[in-house]
Amino acid sequence: MGTPRDNDNDSKFGGKGGGPPNPVYHGENPNLEAHCIYFYLLSPGTEIPKLYFEDLQRPVLRSEMPDRIVDIMRKIRAGLLQQEPVPTEWTRKSFFAAVLDIAGSTLTPGNAVVFELQGAGGGGNHTFRDGEDIPALPAPFQDRGAFFCFNHMKHKHGHVLKYGEREPFKAHFNHPHPSPNPTVLGHEESGTNIGPPIPPPA
Repeated sequence: MGTPRDNDNDSKFGGKGGGPPNPVYHGENPNLEAHCIYFYLLSPGTEIPKLYFEDLQRPVLRSEMPDRIVDIMRKIRAGLLQQEPVPTEWTRKSFFAAVLDIAGSTLTPGNAVVFELQGAGGGGNHTFRDGEDIPALPAPFQDRGAFFCFNHMKHKHGHVLKYGEREPFKAHFNHPHPSPNPTVLGHEESGTNIGPPIPPPA
């Protein structure tokens, strides 16, 4: 997969000093909640992550994410969630979650996913924040780790995306261990934030 990517340093992306260089881990808001989850499953034998979207009936708190990820994994195994096309359009403030579906493996702690702004000028990550590594999921997926973060739908100038504003990103999934299928581990896939974000249901 080559050299794992990161996002340079805190000062370049406005992160707080002393934290991880990858700004996806900046922010520690325990009260974050969202009504939807974009879930990426990286599986042996595939060249791109499988994307699943769950539209929830109620807001899910950050603290509930390990159990929600297990619930999504159960639904995928049972064929109850439809796979979505990749790349995709992100249209709502949401949780972004990823699992490497290899027993005994996790994405790289402290550098699991790197987001890079594409297009004119490019840049780093200014909107996917509050990231957290889950070393081991609850049963029955305790032999797999996970990662999640929150998409704040922010523009590179700091405001929430407005009508007509679009920002494409490339997501790099990093992994520290050998695998029978390194094409999964080195894969880079894209999505686009579309403004303004669709509000949660009333």
